[in-house]
Amino acid sequence: MALTIDEVFEKIGSFGRYQKFLLLGCNGLVFFWMGFAVLIMTFITADPGWKCVANSTQCRFNGSMPASNKSRCDMNRSEWVFNDDLTSVATEFDLVCDKAIYATIASSMIFLGFLLGGITVGPFADKLGRRLTIYLYGFIIALFSLLTAFPHAYWLFAVFRFLVGFGVGGASISIYVLVTEMVGVRHRSLIGVSLWYCWTFSLLFLDLLAYLIRDWRKLAIACGVPAIPVVLGWFITKESPRWLLLKGKIKRAEVILKRIAEVNRKEMPKEDLAKPDDQIRIGDLRDLFSSKLMARKTLLSWYIWFVCGMVYYGVYLSTPNVGGNLYMNFFLTSFIEVFCLPIIVWSSDKFGRKKVIIGSLIFAALSSVGAVLLTTDDDSNKGMLIGRIIFSMVFAKNNIHKMLPYAVMGGNALLCGLLCLTLPETANQPTLETIDGKKSSTHSEEEEDEDDEKTNDNNKNVTEEEKEALVNGEVAGDDNA
Repeated sequence: MALTIDEVFEKIGSFGRYQKFLLLGCNGLVFFWMGFAVLIMTFITADPGWKCVANSTQCRFNGSMPASNKSRCDMNRSEWVFNDDLTSVATEFDLVCDKAIYATIASSMIFLGFLLGGITVGPFADKLGRRLTIYLYGFIIALFSLLTAFPHAYWLFAVFRFLVGFGVGGASISIYVLVTEMVGVRHRSLIGVSLWYCWTFSLLFLDLLAYLIRDWRKLAIACGVPAIPVVLGWFITKESPRWLLLKGKIKRAEVILKRIAEVNRKEMPKEDLAKPDDQIRIGDLRDLFSSKLMARKTLLSWYIWFVCGMVYYGVYLSTPNVGGNLYMNFFLTSFIEVFCLPIIVWSSDKFGRKKVIIGSLIFAALSSVGAVLLTTDDDSNKGMLIGRIIFSMVFAKNNIHKMLPYAVMGGNALLCGLLCLTLPETANQPTLETIDGKKSSTHSEEEEDEDDEKTNDNNKNVTEEEKEALVNGEVAGDDNA
């Protein structure tokens, strides 16, 4: 009897030595390509604040003023200077007052690129494979992360950040798909979450680098150079056997599975691999809206990612504006993830992914309210400041400045958590290889409910005469027996 990929992984090792090596290698990709590339923006676009020049006729402030103090906007530019704590794109291109929006745009460009990279990666990875996709998009990240350090025109800097985001959007999704396709059903939650440990460690290391290197160009070089040689991982990375099987490349899939079995010190099963249906086609964006049920799942999944991204990255990019020390705030924001990741793995396996997502979103919404309640007009109350930092940086992971942004983010998190109640649970379910696959255990509870409803409706339409004829037929059959 032919075996499915999931059945083969159960025999050759669902999460053995091979998968652990793969996880370690992919964590290395995440470390050098993801965390540095995205959240370096927290430091290289930061406004370090300002102070009056000596003997100023207009500026009457003593000491350093925070960036949030807008008094400098009413003075001649010659009356104040930036604090010398650090240099950034804001200090180099004078992105303050009316031009302060450009620093925000530069940060937003990476997420616009992220969006487009995520949209394009699906069809590309389905046609050319996970391995090629990972390293093509990864090369884009490595190249333009380094080039970010050299522009002397703001528009070129923004373009480079867009291209970095494009690469991150494609590579991050491809890496996640590859590692989850290389394990059995029981370990998808474990490897999917564990992939991001080095994301957290890269942020902690980025914080240290930014603390030691206060010049934004040198910091960009320090973060960009190590990403280049990581591209050589192409030569030791194997293609996903699931993708190879769907493409009809059964021999190549068997070779990789045998190698996995050898590394895991298991015996390759003698049964053949179950061949995919010859009628299977490579899907595209339209398949995500092929039915009402599929369209609802697609739109809700998009909304979940939108809310999570808005809250998560909103916190990091707002780190300079929370109050207190920039580097300590960033450290707290990153360090809490070290403890969150194993908790997510455990809770997802015990309670299911659906409940974990809902609980996390509601918790983020409540924490946002806590941060708002602790917001004051200044930082004179240190107890309130500490509480605000903890709620926003650690629990809510949200932007803290005015009531409106918190209301928007917290409200969206709460709404998203409630909408997740309509999603099916996917924990411990076999991977659905195609959208239009045959009915199996991968069917959701909602689909099964719909089928049950249709069956009940059909039963209601059976007339009394048909029932009587059916009964008579069964009796006759018994008599003949």
